[in-house]
Amino acid sequence: MFSRLPDELNEQILSYIDLGNKATLGSISLTNRLGQRLATPLFYSLVDVVGDEFDADNDRDIVRLGRLCQTLVEDPPRCAYVKAIRVASTRDDKNFRIVDYLKFNISKSEQSLTGLPNDVRQSISTYLHSARTSGEPLPRSTLGGLLLAMCHQARVLQLEGDPNMIGESLLRTILTQMSTQPAVLAIEDVKLSCGAGQTISVPGLVPFLQLPSMRKLNLYNFVLHPQSIAPGLTANLRSSLQHLTLTYCTFDFLDFAPVLARCSSLRLLWIEWHNREDNFWRMDWPALGATLRRLGGLESLRLEHRHDMSLTVASREANGLVPPGMEGHPILPMGSIKSLERLREVTVPSVALFGSAGFRPDLSGPLENAQVEVLSTLLPPSLRELTLLYEDIYLAGTIRLLPLDPMIARLDDFVLYNCQKDRWITKDGVEGFVPVAVPDLTGTAPRSLLNNIPLLIESLRDSLGLLPPAMRSAVIDQWHREAGEELPLGECMIMRAALQEVRSIFRL
Repeated sequence: MFSRLPDELNEQILSYIDLGNKATLGSISLTNRLGQRLATPLFYSLVDVVGDEFDADNDRDIVRLGRLCQTLVEDPPRCAYVKAIRVASTRDDKNFRIVDYLKFNISKSEQSLTGLPNDVRQSISTYLHSARTSGEPLPRSTLGGLLLAMCHQARVLQLEGDPNMIGESLLRTILTQMSTQPAVLAIEDVKLSCGAGQTISVPGLVPFLQLPSMRKLNLYNFVLHPQSIAPGLTANLRSSLQHLTLTYCTFDFLDFAPVLARCSSLRLLWIEWHNREDNFWRMDWPALGATLRRLGGLESLRLEHRHDMSLTVASREANGLVPPGMEGHPILPMGSIKSLERLREVTVPSVALFGSAGFRPDLSGPLENAQVEVLSTLLPPSLRELTLLYEDIYLAGTIRLLPLDPMIARLDDFVLYNCQKDRWITKDGVEGFVPVAVPDLTGTAPRSLLNNIPLLIESLRDSLGLLPPAMRSAVIDQWHREAGEELPLGECMIMRAALQEVRSIFRL
């Protein structure tokens, strides 16, 4: 079929095919020469070492990596097709013996690397000869380094799982040696993702930040400890990084500021904190402001946090808003960032701009200063979109007057959210909220809990406590009806007795 159609039409057909499916691309490449010419570059464009579903107890993925390296070594021109490399691992990931899975000989491997610097070839030979001689298990990071060296024209590198794979390994050696001038690696986009209980440290980041071609760095589960930055670690760092995204983060900004200050070309900074307290109460806003003012090319700034499931109206009323131990400690704002003349998009907590004393919690008292233009003294004229997160679950008090600031009218978009982002006010003063979803009874209290009454009552109580007080009585009534409609008579009586106990707990 492909041989009878124009190339433009063949490419159009391929655009409708699932190009992420290696089996499909492999089949197309076997049709004829034209199919091979069209599908082969796509087949090798993403080298996915472990696939979408990684099984640490199965050697299948390890075999794939071995065969992939073997194919690329035996046919080096294929390396030019690789645009993205993904290597994944887990803490209990199996090592494997090179003699079991890599069938090519060392000398042939070394011949395929003749275009690389001598120190890189020497490092690879040392790792491979050592593994072949000793017969010891070969870490996945070693083959990841070999793959990176062979496919040095790749633009994207994605590492998932155990961050130790970027410790003392061939992968780290290749990154370090091939990032020096004249640079060989073309990596522009790096994604580092760790699982539960695993974190990424600053020493592990430095080799990536030193890549001259580096443009985007995306980190997931980033935890920074003060001891992780040794003296002089960032002294000579000059990063060309432009986009930095930190997701699910926990760190003291003072410890991270030296690294961020070395990224003078940064255009986008997005941080999603692990919890609400880090984004509001524990941030050193003056330190952040001082660092931001050194990033003259910054265009987009987002400082957000994950939705706090534990913060409800009930918990807010019972425990207050400020975390324990931080009462009476005023939060200072970060100061003016008006000097950032390219800044177009900002998402920050309101305390970042105004501090904890910026707004009164009620509308009592004089309001003669309510419409004073304050935003124009803090933010640059280039700003087009502004999103503010108020620290409270309520949108009450003088913060509601902020849309009256004259600068808001000049923006393309403005939204004022509460800290949970389930209530908001737009630039036109229109208010909105996210309706609370009413959980069904079977999802809240599975029938398996009917044999454990105390646990059943606890589950119902906890679920009801997450709802606004005004909804609780109606939800109890709905659950009462659902018990009669969905449960046998005996189970219905047990469930309704538990619901009555919960009703008395909340005095409904």
